[in-house]
Amino acid sequence: AETACLVLIVLMLNLKESVSRRLPEQMTDLSNGAVLQVNMSSPAVNSTFLTTETVAVNGSASVGLGVPDVAYIFVIDTSLSTDEPDGDCGTVLDCVQAFFSKLHREANKDGSAELLAVINFDDIAHPSEGFLHPRKNSRKIEEEIAAGYPGGGTNCNDALLATTELVRSPKNTAGTTVVVFAGDGLCNEDYDPTAADELQRTGAIVHTVAVGDSVDCNISATTNYDDDTVGDYMENSLVDITQNGGVCTSVPDPETLPHIIDELIGTTLKAVKFQIDGGNYTHVPAGNLSDPLPREGATEVAFEMELPRLAAGRHEICVRAAGEDSLGGWANIEDCHEFTVAEPVRTGYQVELWLFCLVVSLTLIVVLSIGYVVIRRVTTGKEFDSQDSSSAASAPSDIHNYVSPKPVGARNIV
Repeated sequence: AETACLVLIVLMLNLKESVSRRLPEQMTDLSNGAVLQVNMSSPAVNSTFLTTETVAVNGSASVGLGVPDVAYIFVIDTSLSTDEPDGDCGTVLDCVQAFFSKLHREANKDGSAELLAVINFDDIAHPSEGFLHPRKNSRKIEEEIAAGYPGGGTNCNDALLATTELVRSPKNTAGTTVVVFAGDGLCNEDYDPTAADELQRTGAIVHTVAVGDSVDCNISATTNYDDDTVGDYMENSLVDITQNGGVCTSVPDPETLPHIIDELIGTTLKAVKFQIDGGNYTHVPAGNLSDPLPREGATEVAFEMELPRLAAGRHEICVRAAGEDSLGGWANIEDCHEFTVAEPVRTGYQVELWLFCLVVSLTLIVVLSIGYVVIRRVTTGKEFDSQDSSSAASAPSDIHNYVSPKPVGARNIV
């Protein structure tokens, strides 16, 4: 029987793992579950460019626009004290409900919400029907947020146990669970810190919001609400419920509740950078982005630029997107494409034309050379003729004065 139970548990764990998404290489999750991604459409992988061409780099980076992977649980204190009037939004509960209504819309807008559930609590917890799709069941969720009414005490224990049960529910198929717990007073009804510890063990990120003047986040545990000797620390402060990186936020004025939404679930696209052939990453110039960065999510920014001329060979271009969420979590994701730059290849027609031009050039060189030689020889011959004529003109011309030499042994005849 024990073996069968263990097998069943393993199968359930594997089932939950199997329904968790497997993100492509160009996508990753921020710590709040929002998707950060970058996609490069050009240059295409293994494409080829000539050395005479420019390489265009195009694509987009986004945050909060991928497949939602966060389950949100809204835990709302509806104890009697929330019936106190507080400003233009009405009672304290009216302000808190307006906050959660806007938080619901922002979670949808942020792009991270896959599931959402609501728990109203006073003396006991009043869970909603369970997890609902935050967009498809938007009206139903709004009704559940508004369903609570003031009355009873502040039984945080029951609310936390109900929250833990929801987090561990097989219907919670999200990779990340975020709990937002809002109350206007300290927990009573025999508060037990182990309930918060049990919730911590689920791995859920638990934010708390201390609403109004009766409670804040500047105190932590030693005594309970009913103790007359309350000192500088209180065991049942909302700060003790915060778990796994969540934050406690004090909001003395309930009307300002919507201002903290970005602190709870906000995401930001911080930067887009590029790298060539393993060099340093450089920011894509602002003029090459469709919108300036940083930019709060959910958002998408396109990039378009040209690379400097590259030498012939194999190259790699990487584009990296950086994102941040309200929990202080950072993530980087990159998309890398390899491509080739080649020298231009001559076609058959281009080769024939090149050979023709070569033959013509060589022929012209030969003709010019022969012409040069002929002209040179003609010019040289004329110079020789001119020199001969000059020599003849300067020779003696009086032949009558010439006396031939007397032969040896000759006699004079008288």
